[in-house]
Amino acid sequence: MRVLVVANLWPSQLRPETGSFVRDQVDELRRLGVTVDVVSASATSSRKTRLRYVPLVTASLRASRRSCYDVVACHIAFPTGVVGMLCRRMGRARLVLHAHGSDVMALPYRSAAHFRAARMTFRSADHIVANSLFIRNALVEQFDVSASRVSVVSPGVAPGFFAGPGRVRRTGILYVGRLVAEKGLGTLIEAIGEVSRS
Repeated sequence: MRVLVVANLWPSQLRPETGSFVRDQVDELRRLGVTVDVVSASATSSRKTRLRYVPLVTASLRASRRSCYDVVACHIAFPTGVVGMLCRRMGRARLVLHAHGSDVMALPYRSAAHFRAARMTFRSADHIVANSLFIRNALVEQFDVSASRVSVVSPGVAPGFFAGPGRVRRTGILYVGRLVAEKGLGTLIEAIGEVSRS
C-alpha cells in the first residue's frame, strides 16, 4: 500500500511540537510496512499568508504525478483537504481527511465561499477521522457528511515526550489548551465545582 500524507502540521527545527502526532502516525504506518510519502507545509512560513499553500499544492501534485497512491491522507481536513482532492483526481486514491478542530469549527465560516468549499471537500472524502465526538457531530450535522464515513479517533499523547527529570507527584487538574469556548474549559470548571461540593 502506498500513502501520500499531505500535512500543514509537521514538526520542524523551529517548531518541533507542531504536528508531532502526524509524524508519529507516519512512523507507525512505516513500521507496519506501509510506504508513506509526506508533503508538508513549512512550519517556518507565516501562518497568516495564503502563499504558504502554494508550495504544498505544487509538491503534492508533483508527488501524485510521480507515484500511484492508494490513499491520500490530509491533516487538516480544510483547506488541506482541497489539495488532497486535487491529488486524488490524478489517480485512483481514496481520500482520508483528519479533522482536528478549527478546520471544521472556524475556517469554513470565514465566508460563504469557504463554507461551500469545506462542505464539498468533506462530502467528497472517502472517510474522515475526527479527533472528538464533538467534531464528528459538527461534520454530520453542519456539513451533511454521512455518519458512516466518520470515525472518532483521538490523536493521543506520548507521555514520554512531556516527561521531565524524575517523578513529581501532584494532585489537581492541569488544563493545556487555548482559552476558547469549543475546548470545553467552562464545562471542566463546572465539573470541578460539582466534585468539590460532593
